[in-house]
Amino acid sequence: MYRLPVSGIAVTLRQPAGAEDLLLYEAADFDITLALALIGRLASPQADWGNLCVTDFETLLLLLRQSVLGDLIQAEALCTSKDCGARVDLSFRVSHYLAHHRTRAPRHVDREGATGWFRFAGQSLRFRLPVAADLAAVSGSPEPESELLQRCVDPAQVPSKARARVERAMEALAPSLSHQVEGQCPQCHSAIAFYFDVQAFVLRELRNRAATVYRDIHLLASQYNWRQEDILALPRGRRAQFAAMIADGGIG
Repeated sequence: MYRLPVSGIAVTLRQPAGAEDLLLYEAADFDITLALALIGRLASPQADWGNLCVTDFETLLLLLRQSVLGDLIQAEALCTSKDCGARVDLSFRVSHYLAHHRTRAPRHVDREGATGWFRFAGQSLRFRLPVAADLAAVSGSPEPESELLQRCVDPAQVPSKARARVERAMEALAPSLSHQVEGQCPQCHSAIAFYFDVQAFVLRELRNRAATVYRDIHLLASQYNWRQEDILALPRGRRAQFAAMIADGGIG
């Protein structure tokens, strides 16, 4: 069981089975709709996950990745320094990453009861934390960040100084987990950075893991005459073991 950092909701995650592998493998894009569908299948108790603030939602995706593929994340980037272009391996642990992005209470910000809104002390300016459903609503917008703020700030039109104050308060209450991750090129020692998009990265890794689902269905259906529904209901590890035994000529 996991406890989400902002809402405090206790969540249990189950391992993806064949049905989730098929969902991932047949998805056209690693978008918020896919992420919500996947979390809706694997997280309990059942809830409207679209109402989770973005930090909690991305935390849930990272915890799912941790439970399925382990704590260590490894990624590759190319050095952007002129005349270099070397491959750079970047790695970090999900547990350390989440601990580094702890929430904190900003000064002079009060919660408006259970409404989900916050207000700056002594001012009419108020805001709420963006939720996953907000991301879905602004997806495809030419200016998603601006539109997101307009949805979450009251009044929507505020001076740039007030907007910056709101953004700082939001970042303190619900730190962004998708941002630049820095490293150093092993060849030229230049500093490099790549944008770590939690949603896209996790969904891509899980999709890669699901890449054998068609082969597994074919092998198990051909060998055992099992229905597709029964094959997809198997835990992935068991399905993969059966498929490997068939591919190896029945050797366990």
